[in-house]
Amino acid sequence: MKEKSNYNSPFGISWSELNKELFTPEEIAESDARIRALEGLQQIQEGKTKNFNEVCERLENKYANAEDYTSHRIKSVNPLPNYKLNIQFEEGETKIYDVSLLFDKWPAFKRFVEDPELFEAVKVDKAGYGIVWNNDLDISCNELYDNGETI
Repeated sequence: MKEKSNYNSPFGISWSELNKELFTPEEIAESDARIRALEGLQQIQEGKTKNFNEVCERLENKYANAEDYTSHRIKSVNPLPNYKLNIQFEEGETKIYDVSLLFDKWPAFKRFVEDPELFEAVKVDKAGYGIVWNNDLDISCNELYDNGETI
């Protein structure tokens, strides 16, 4: 049985509970919906808006009109020293992603400093559209691809 985390989102409930409240299981399984939702949550957390539905609608329109928008599915992920990850994408590219760059932007990721074993427990999510550590910490495939360093 998985251990439940007590880390709460800015909304007073865990990220996993927030996902259950906002999405059907089918929507959670669809990567584009999840990516839009995570970007919407980021905009809400940054104080850019308070209306989640408005944000999702705006992001949906953005991606519906973006011809070059592609999700880069992940084949494997391996933790490296200094909070870096080696990520291999299904199309054959390999990138190094520095998770420590998220520490100031997303304080939840600072948990890796206190719990290095958690960082080592990284895995690819079921569909390959991101990586996960637990119910609270994950990173989308597009974030990893767009901001990772190609090797």
